[in-house]
Amino acid sequence: MTAEGEGLVSRAGLVVLDHMAEATGLTVGLRTVFGSWSRRRLDPGDGYAQVVIGLADGASCLSDVTGLSRSGLFAEAASNTTRWDWFNRISSAELAGIRQARARARAVAWAHGAGPTSSTLIVDIDATIITGSDGKQDSAGTWKGTWGHHPLVAVVAESGEVLGGIVRPGNAGSNTAADHVEHRSRSCRTPRPRDPQSARALGRSGTVSPTGHRATPRS
Repeated sequence: MTAEGEGLVSRAGLVVLDHMAEATGLTVGLRTVFGSWSRRRLDPGDGYAQVVIGLADGASCLSDVTGLSRSGLFAEAASNTTRWDWFNRISSAELAGIRQARARARAVAWAHGAGPTSSTLIVDIDATIITGSDGKQDSAGTWKGTWGHHPLVAVVAESGEVLGGIVRPGNAGSNTAADHVEHRSRSCRTPRPRDPQSARALGRSGTVSPTGHRATPRS
């Protein structure tokens, strides 16, 4: 093994994620979401896809994504300033479009065997504390005496796949009924596991969860 030579790049395994985003249509979906935005060198949809890949690599800020871009992984990459402009411009319409693009990409992946095999889609929903500084947007004191955020996360019980999450302030309750119902409704907008005639979705929470919810998943 040698680290000498030209054209070498670390984290080459992330290329697989980039190809997966292309193969499932996620990148094309993101380009459509931001199709009306003006572009410079890089399409905003491609830029957001790069941010997702950066998160998978452990990026905790936009500078980490920019650093990853400089490694040669991406042919083109946006600057931190451009990425900040994109995030500041995003609205509820774009967020809804991103959810739809993710759902379509997940449907493609599940159709090729990446999804759960059971006829009942079991989704576990739980709140988790993420600590951070008081300068972060919506950060607040948590019930554990720390500071940060308290999001709800939905995970497929069979595979561990994360379906989505709701970012909430640190002082948000673990058992806020409205948040659980909203998140379960979003999580059920997923591909049907196998048999469209018998497929169901079952949302599970801790024993102190305030509500139960069962629904038919939608593509």
